[in-house]
Amino acid sequence: MIDAYLHKSGKAMLTFRADKEITGTLQRLPGVSFSKRDGAWLVPIRLIPWVLEPEFPEIYISKGLQEEYQKVKIEYDAMQEIRNGEVSLDIDFPFPIPPYAAQKIGIALLLLNKRYALFDQQGGGKSMSSLVAAWSCLKHGECERVLIISQAFAKIAWDEEIKKWLPEGTEYEILGPGEMANPRRYKIHVINYDNIYSKRADPKKDPMSKQWIRELAKRQIVIMDAAHRLKNHKAKRSIAAREIAEGAARVWFLTGTPVPGGADSVWHCLHILDPEIAGSKTDFTRKFSWLDGEYFSVKGSKNMEVLNRAMQTVSIRRTMEEFVDLPGKVRQDVEVELTQEQAKIYVEMADMMRATLTRMDQRDIIVKAKSVLSQLLRLIQIAGHPGLIGPWEAKTTGKLTYLEDTIEEIIGSEKVIIWTNFIAMNDLLMERFKRHNPVQIYGGTSYEDRKRAVDEFRNNDQRRIMVANAGAGGEGITLISASRAIYHDRTFSFPDFEESQRRIYRPGQDKRVIIQVLRARLPNGLPTIDHYIDQILLRKEQESESIVGDADVLNRGNLINMLRTS
Repeated sequence: MIDAYLHKSGKAMLTFRADKEITGTLQRLPGVSFSKRDGAWLVPIRLIPWVLEPEFPEIYISKGLQEEYQKVKIEYDAMQEIRNGEVSLDIDFPFPIPPYAAQKIGIALLLLNKRYALFDQQGGGKSMSSLVAAWSCLKHGECERVLIISQAFAKIAWDEEIKKWLPEGTEYEILGPGEMANPRRYKIHVINYDNIYSKRADPKKDPMSKQWIRELAKRQIVIMDAAHRLKNHKAKRSIAAREIAEGAARVWFLTGTPVPGGADSVWHCLHILDPEIAGSKTDFTRKFSWLDGEYFSVKGSKNMEVLNRAMQTVSIRRTMEEFVDLPGKVRQDVEVELTQEQAKIYVEMADMMRATLTRMDQRDIIVKAKSVLSQLLRLIQIAGHPGLIGPWEAKTTGKLTYLEDTIEEIIGSEKVIIWTNFIAMNDLLMERFKRHNPVQIYGGTSYEDRKRAVDEFRNNDQRRIMVANAGAGGEGITLISASRAIYHDRTFSFPDFEESQRRIYRPGQDKRVIIQVLRARLPNGLPTIDHYIDQILLRKEQESESIVGDADVLNRGNLINMLRTS
């Protein structure tokens, strides 16, 4: 039996006879601590129905705690009914096409919660659900405006979604770099993350700019798209997002990759949604991350089942299969042999790096992480095209030869996206396939040019190739006119790899999707860094969509083994 009382801190105070199982569960829960002064455990009240009661049903709720407990219990019961599909949307919204049942659940959950996150897989209609819920709040006078914050390149998608779903005549504005919002005229504003902090170089020295952010968010619904980009709580965009959230009427997070770099990376989003459950960053890291005691780095994640249960208080996650039947996706790993010239450069670089790492211990590697990662990036570039790091007179590479043969074979029957992570490689691919009149997207592509490229690729049957950078074109764009994606190269970013695949594998796709990953091999048959990236990304996908951190990428033994060339 657990006895629960109301503590002066506002949390529930739990007492019970010594029980290892109960103690072990409480030790793993976020936001939970043991008070030596009270001799009891202090627990956020929301965790009682969500996490504790399903496991320990015999919990006595004291009279003093009853009122607060009933509030969270009613909320819990309502959310469980909605999650189970018992949804009745009474919002009088003119849907242009019937929404999926899963999308109705998303709308209802957003309306029920002032702080909530939709973590559904890409293509699940998170933007539509948030727009409909926001429209309902505007109509009923709950808020005055809606502020949508996204990646710069995703503003195209928001423009399309607003036109598609909201009633005709809805006025909104898409803000460009440095532009100020016009709240007197528009009720909906779409802005990119860079804009929310570019107005103030230092908020402590520039109070007016800080005031501008707070005023823009006051009594608004704030929708933060690609919320996984807020994982670093010390980054400028994260600090600005936190300030905006403080004064907002509602805050809704949207992302298809909620855990981009291990359990530790989800703390900041949870902190904004429910700081009481998130607890301190230090305590959260201790409970959900494996720490290298000697080198003080995060090696991986633990207690994910407990964290997932706690996260259900503020979020929902559904797979694409829960929304719609898709025609299927096939992944093909294509082994491509490096040319002799490429192999010579690659071996020289790998041998030099291996010799350096052999003289270093794990602490040195962690301390010099930026330098090591930079060298790994050079290896990726060499495996793709040595011209990315210096003069290269050879006319072709192993990957380019394969690409040319494949493009010539399929160009008459299907559209294709070639993904790369390097701007210079993007330009080289555009030049290589210029006879096919490809379209191009990379980080420096302007909003207007990006929109034009997307429209051309979708609607012009003569534009059958898109060359895009995964970091810039991998989010917020629907490209289902293509049914094949070829990855010329990849980095260790699982979100970029996952998000970019979902550009073509999403609702509306009526063809089988083919994902081809080019992996370079040495002429002697040994694998290259492309295979090492594959191992890391596969582990991230298998372990709750990326619960291994950079420390795993920088493991000394793994690196030295990967750099073998003979």
